[in-house]
Amino acid sequence: MTTDLLLSIETSSAINDDINKILDKPFISDGIKKINNNFKMKNISLNDRSKLTDIFYSDFISNGENSICVVDDFITTGTSFKHAFNLLPSNVKKIGVCLYLLRS
Repeated sequence: MTTDLLLSIETSSAINDDINKILDKPFISDGIKKINNNFKMKNISLNDRSKLTDIFYSDFISNGENSICVVDDFITTGTSFKHAFNLLPSNVKKIGVCLYLLRS
C-alpha cells in the first residue's frame, strides 16, 4: 500500500527519529497527543483498556491525504491505535499501520 503521510502517536516519540531516517515520506511527529500528560497506558489493566475514552487529541491538519500510516512503538491491546484511528479525518480512504520492533 502506498502511504501519503506518516503520523506518530505521542507515546511513540522514542522511535520518531528512526522512522524519519528509514522511510521517505512526509512525517508528522506526535500528531496524536495525550490529553493528560500524566496518563500511562501501562497503568491500566488489559481488561479495562477497552473502556477508555478521550485519551488522545489530534494535533495535525490533514491536507487531503488519501492514506495515513499511524506509527506506534508497541502494541498490547491496540487501544492507542483504536483511539488514534478515530481521530483521523473522514476523507482518508486508506489507513496503514506501521509497527516498530523494539530490541534490547
